[in-house]
Amino acid sequence: MSEIFVGYECQYCKISSNLFRKCTAAVSLDGEKKKEEANFRRTARDEFLEAGMTAALKTLGDQRSRLMMATEMFCSLEKKKIDRRD
Repeated sequence: MSEIFVGYECQYCKISSNLFRKCTAAVSLDGEKKKEEANFRRTARDEFLEAGMTAALKTLGDQRSRLMMATEMFCSLEKKKIDRRD
């Protein structure tokens, strides 16, 4: 599981540094180029957020499936305990 988080962290760092570079480069631009760069930054930000949401949703799905499996096992054990008592 930790490999997954290392992968997410690596992806986050790459996207974050790329976004930072693009934002600092855009500060020195003028006029129309600045507008173009602003659109480019928005696109980069959206990609960044989308990547984060994808990772979060995947992690949420993994957690949900593990929780369901644990709940099913618990219910199964409880049923066995009740059956043994009877």
